[in-house]
Amino acid sequence: MPAPKGNNYPEKWTEEKAIKFFKESLKLLKEDESIYFIGTLAVNMGWYRQIYPYLYEKFKDSNEVFNLIKKSIIAICESRLLEKGFTDGATMAIFTLKNHHEWKDKSEVLQTNQDKSDEAIDARISELLSEAGIKAVIEGEESAEID
Repeated sequence: MPAPKGNNYPEKWTEEKAIKFFKESLKLLKEDESIYFIGTLAVNMGWYRQIYPYLYEKFKDSNEVFNLIKKSIIAICESRLLEKGFTDGATMAIFTLKNHHEWKDKSEVLQTNQDKSDEAIDARISELLSEAGIKAVIEGEESAEID
C-alpha cells in the first residue's frame, strides 16, 4: 500500500537541521582557509557536494537566515577561488567558477547584413510596414500616410 499524500516520514532534513548544517558549514569554512571549493567543504562535513543545492532548493523560501548563510558560503568559496587563480594560475579557478558557480564568459554577438543589399533591406522594411498598414516614407516623399 502506498504512503498517504503529504507523507514526509522518511524525510531526514527539516528546516532546523538544514540551517544547523549550513551554519556548521559556514563555521568550518571560516576556520579552514584551505577550503575554496564547495565539494571540499561537503567532504569535510561528511557529505557530498550536491547536498548544498538540494537543501537550498528545499528550504529557500522558508527562512531568510538560511539564504544569507548560503550566500555567505558561496561568496567565500568564490573569493578564495579567485585568490587561488591569481596566485596559482587561473585555469582551474576559471573552470571551477564556470562549472560550479554559474560564472560565464562575456559573450559578444556580431550582427552583420553582409548578404543583404541596401535595396533588399529597404524592400523588407517596406514589406513589414505594409503588413502593419503603414505606407513608408520613401526618399523624395513629403509625408507618410497611415491606412
